[in-house]
Order: sequence, then structure tokens, then C-alpha cells
Amino acid sequence: MTTTEQPAAPPAPETRWYSFSVDDTVSRLGVDPASGLGAGEVTGRLATYGRNEVATEPPPTMTMAFTVVALSAVNMGFVMRRERQVPWSAPLFPYLGWIMLGWALTIAAVETRALQRILDTVSLTGAQWLLVIGLSLISPLFVAIDKIIQVRRLDREQREHPFAGIATVSGA
Repeated sequence: MTTTEQPAAPPAPETRWYSFSVDDTVSRLGVDPASGLGAGEVTGRLATYGRNEVATEPPPTMTMAFTVVALSAVNMGFVMRRERQVPWSAPLFPYLGWIMLGWALTIAAVETRALQRILDTVSLTGAQWLLVIGLSLISPLFVAIDKIIQVRRLDREQREHPFAGIATVSGA
């Protein structure tokens, strides 16, 4: 006598499996605990759900988040290096060396095997790198725009009131 196995409906993503009894879980998954799954059902579930494995490496999204934060911090250092001057004011080249070192260390953390093992990162694709670089420029861009507005406002105030910030000595 041949039994026909009913394929189990895919479980809802919000299913709280820990709250079910063993019998209820087995019933929901459409499994006979005594005999397990038939070969056809195994093949069908493999095709539908893939292998029942835990990921062995972190997802690229975690690496992308790490890279956005790291590059944003380095880029903010470039933008905020002078309080009331535009970021490209002199001396630029010695400072750019330190910024490039931060960029290089971030790239190395993502793309070299030794640092990937230590930091639990994975290599990114070209499209992922473009997205990461774009996202890492957002906050420094806002800070740079704010600084340019402040510098222009200060310049205008100094032209209109050249002696506004100078203390006077009163004598008699």
C-alpha cells in the first residue's frame, strides 16, 4: 500500500515554533515522526526551501553597515578638520595622507582575508561598494554644507561690522 504525502504549506515567517508542542510542530510541517520524509518530499523541500543549514559567514549587509560607519567617520574627520574654514583649506596634503590611511584600512578590513577573519567581514561587490560610498558621504555632505553657510555668514558679518568682536579699552 502506497501512501501519498501531502506537501506542507510553507510556514509563515512570524511562526513562533518554540511555542508549539512536538506533535503540533510535526503536524504543521506535515512530517511523520516514525518514518520521516519520503524521497520525493525531501527533493521537493530542498527545491523549495534549500538546505537546512546555518550560514557560515556573515551576510554582506553587516559588512556594508560596518563600512558605511567606518568611511563616514573618516570622511567626517576630513570635513570637520577646521572649525570655521572650508575643508579644502591649507595645509591639505599632510592631512589627506591620514584620511587616505583611514580609507585604506577600511578597504583592507573588508577585502583582505586576515582582517576578514578577525572582523567577521566579507568582500563586497562593485555595486555594494558604490552604495556604501554613497551612503558614507551623506552626513559629511550635510556638515560641509552647514560649514560653508556658517563661513559665508561670518564673512558677511565681518564686512558689515568690521569691529564687532574687538574689545575696546576705556581709559581716562
